[in-house]
Amino acid sequence: GITLSAGATGLLSTMLAPEAARAHNRPQTEGEVHRFSRGGVTFHTYISPDRGLRATAHIIEFKNEVLLIDATFFPETGAEVADLIKQIGKPV
Repeated sequence: GITLSAGATGLLSTMLAPEAARAHNRPQTEGEVHRFSRGGVTFHTYISPDRGLRATAHIIEFKNEVLLIDATFFPETGAEVADLIKQIGKPV
C-alpha cells in the first residue's frame, strides 16, 4: 500500500501545484477538493470545511479503481467524499 505522511503530502501538494475544485454539486457542499496527477495516478484530497474540523480524506485514483485513505468526522462531510468517489466512477 501507499502511505504518505503529513509532511510528504504537504511537499507533494506544493511541488505539484494542485488545482482547486469542488466536490459534487450538492447544495450543502462546502469542502474543498485538490487534485493532481503524476505517472498515470490522480490524487484527490478532500478538505472538510471549518465546521468539519478541516479533516481530510485522500482518494488515490488508479486506472481501474480508487483507494480511499482516511475519512472525515461527520456524516455530511463523509457524504461529500462518497459523492466525489461516485463522480470519479471507479470502484473502491
